[in-house]
Amino acid sequence: MRDTWYADQRDLVKWGTLVHIADRHSLAAIVQVAYLRSGMRGILLNGECEVPIPPAVWSFFREVNAVRRLGDFVHRQVVVIDTPFIPQRRRQYRQAVVESVRNVASSKIVLLYPDTGIAPAKFSGKHVTSEDIEAVWEVLQSGDWLAVYQHQSRSKMWKHDARARFVGRLRQ
Repeated sequence: MRDTWYADQRDLVKWGTLVHIADRHSLAAIVQVAYLRSGMRGILLNGECEVPIPPAVWSFFREVNAVRRLGDFVHRQVVVIDTPFIPQRRRQYRQAVVESVRNVASSKIVLLYPDTGIAPAKFSGKHVTSEDIEAVWEVLQSGDWLAVYQHQSRSKMWKHDARARFVGRLRQ
């Protein structure tokens, strides 16, 4: 997930859904795998020159770990795996994620949160791959949940296609 997009309207829906599932199924923890990549930081145009957004302002509004405080309000442990994601080192990232998820001993829902969702045939750093999904699935315990963020594509069948990629890999 590019830090540029963090804390937008989708985050309200995403975290609302995660908390609802955790409440409904008595899950003790919510784990977000951020697939965190740096995005372009905006600039301010003041009519005379361009000025970068001050780092303190950027950090305040785009701090991915701030959601950990939500745990106090919803009475759940919120874990954020914020290791920077370098697409060329996906295998190492996947292994670090698996170890981090394995270390959360309590019941949990794990959210894989790339920029756009499950990888199509041709993928990039914006996607979670079926191998990523399978690796996390394998370390979950009975009663744990796995969720994957999926951005709506231009296809009318986007939900069906994403569901098929998600379920198809786990049934093999």
